[in-house]
Amino acid sequence: MDKRNGKKTGKLQTRLTRIIFMAVLAAFFLMTVIVTYTSYQYYREREIGSQKNQMDKTASQISVFQNMLDNIAKQVICDDVLQKGLVTQPSSVGRYLYQKRNVQETLLTYSHIMDSIREIMIYTTDGRTFSSRTIKDPFQPEKNDWYENFWETGRTSGFTEVHKSEPNQDGYTVDVISYIMSYYSVENPGEELGKLVISVDFEEIEKMAYLESELLEGYCLYDGQGKALVTEGVLKQEYRGSVLREEGSSVFNEKGDIYISTGGMEDNWLLVSEISRSRLVHRSFQAYFYLTVLFVFIIGGLISTLNIVIRKFVKPIHKLSETAEAVGRGNFDVRVNIHTDDELEMLSEVFNKMIVDIQNLMNESVEHEKILRKMQIENLMLQINPHFIYNTMNSIVYMARMNGNTQIADFANAFISLLQNTLDVTDSVYQTLRQELLNVKNYLYLQSYRYADKFAYEIECSEELMECKILNVMIQPAVENAIFHGIAPKDGKCALKISAVRKNDTVEICVEDNGVGMSEEILREQMSATYKQKEGVRKIGVANVRNRIRNIFGEPYDLKIESKAGVGTKVIMTIPYMKENLKESGEKQ
Repeated sequence: MDKRNGKKTGKLQTRLTRIIFMAVLAAFFLMTVIVTYTSYQYYREREIGSQKNQMDKTASQISVFQNMLDNIAKQVICDDVLQKGLVTQPSSVGRYLYQKRNVQETLLTYSHIMDSIREIMIYTTDGRTFSSRTIKDPFQPEKNDWYENFWETGRTSGFTEVHKSEPNQDGYTVDVISYIMSYYSVENPGEELGKLVISVDFEEIEKMAYLESELLEGYCLYDGQGKALVTEGVLKQEYRGSVLREEGSSVFNEKGDIYISTGGMEDNWLLVSEISRSRLVHRSFQAYFYLTVLFVFIIGGLISTLNIVIRKFVKPIHKLSETAEAVGRGNFDVRVNIHTDDELEMLSEVFNKMIVDIQNLMNESVEHEKILRKMQIENLMLQINPHFIYNTMNSIVYMARMNGNTQIADFANAFISLLQNTLDVTDSVYQTLRQELLNVKNYLYLQSYRYADKFAYEIECSEELMECKILNVMIQPAVENAIFHGIAPKDGKCALKISAVRKNDTVEICVEDNGVGMSEEILREQMSATYKQKEGVRKIGVANVRNRIRNIFGEPYDLKIESKAGVGTKVIMTIPYMKENLKESGEKQ
């Protein structure tokens, strides 16, 4: 190449470089605008959607909590013991103390329905105070602003403001919120007996109202009178007066900041959160910065690579391409010849070696297919072995019946049935309850010979439930545990009961024995996935069954064990009621 051609080549390279640089620069500025706007909109919509979902779930949880308190209050009002105790005037101090004890015990029972209930109190129209717990002094309404403030709103039931609980005998108090309802006579609906006050730990409300987000400026839970119950972060003061109360969620802007409100709760409660515009913009610029850095590196590498390709690698790469196309068409006899005394020459050598390796791999693949086919045949032969076992056992049955030994024949038949079901290779996750109980019956029949006169068993299950679907090998591990760990070690004859009951949309299966029972330590070992059973016992334990129930069905389905040393053990398995055709897979339905 002469100097003129070299200059022309250099100019062409320079022009191409300038064109590429200008295109990259224009793309960079365009990307700046697009990425900034897009990222802001993306994070805005994502955060709004995420916050709305979180707030809707929170509001729903609070609403359920409120409804539970309302239902408890209605149950208390309709309770016969309380109605009689409040209507009847005691004739003596002893009679009054007896009456007070009965009412207190009844209120205490209702207070145990929810862990968060601090106290249930009834303040009668004649000034008597009844409480679920022992209080220091009788309730005095005139000394409690929260009580008086509630009735000033004109409501007959609802929630009060946050206040201190009635002090106990030690003078100890906590922050509570109370649900108040007028208490009327059931026999005479127009006769008011007093006021019902159910106080719950306010900490429970705070936990339910908790919201979490990096872009969240603050949030607040308001009651029906616009008072803040739970406040976190900063919620602008000028906004509080313009709270929107709607069923469901609403989103609106105020001075660039995004506000989300969620209503639909009892007593007109409202949850409001604020998404900071400044944090949202900051997050968008963060994304823009990272993308910009990545873009600069990518474009820089691309420009360098293009310059090298233009200057030096075009022709050798063309040769490689032609050779690769020939190999792609099935011609493995071609070779690429490049003599540039650099990496391209090494690449050509590697490419040629690759062609040779492909040829060798193809030859090896043919041999591998032969070996694989042989293994498949051997595996198929292994599957014949169970049939040999079945035929042998059937021969034993035939000879036993020929000799008049029905006991051996029945025993062998039970073993064949159990063996067939155990060795049946299937991908199905489920089987019918009828089939599972049949396997259990066969297993119990066999064990009755091993443990003669050791136990008696009972199976309770309606015909309706027989065709419902349960997990494969779900009941038998519990039966095995009952025999080996509960019945076998105990002196005398024991009882084993298997029952299945439908409760609404669930099926509850129980395996109960009156064996030796288990201590808490042994019970924890039984439920451990690492628990090693005795030699000879199936490796599918109750821990395995519990894990399968949890993984396939999820909450609230589970396996629980109730046991007491010297009394017995009860295994309770809860699964959904399934009778329709299901996907035969291990995935959650």
